[in-house]
Amino acid sequence: MITDPDDVKLILSDNSLLYKTNNYRILHDWLGRGLLTNGGAGWHSRRKLLTPGFHFKILGEFKQPMEKNCDILLDQLDPISDGKPFDIYPYITLFAMDLICETAMGISRNVQIHSDSEYIRAVQT
Repeated sequence: MITDPDDVKLILSDNSLLYKTNNYRILHDWLGRGLLTNGGAGWHSRRKLLTPGFHFKILGEFKQPMEKNCDILLDQLDPISDGKPFDIYPYITLFAMDLICETAMGISRNVQIHSDSEYIRAVQT
């Protein structure tokens, strides 16, 4: 177990340790060798390209859409949160789609509220 902060820093900053375990190989045919599945120099170059997109100033712009869509999700869950089990997958899927549309594409689809819309049917198809 590593507990010394200097040791942790040394390990996390060592580019020779950027390789994924062999478990990720089974995903290569399906997902290719992208950021999720690749390691080493391939991972490092892709990660460098993405880093500016996660700057604090950019992430700060996502605060309002995230809060708004969280509020909508809570409103959708409120009537069914009576202590009985339910499938949360459709709710989280619509939440994620609303959030991605607003933060990545700058458009508001409100699919959490309009889950039977033509847009959702097209995405599902």
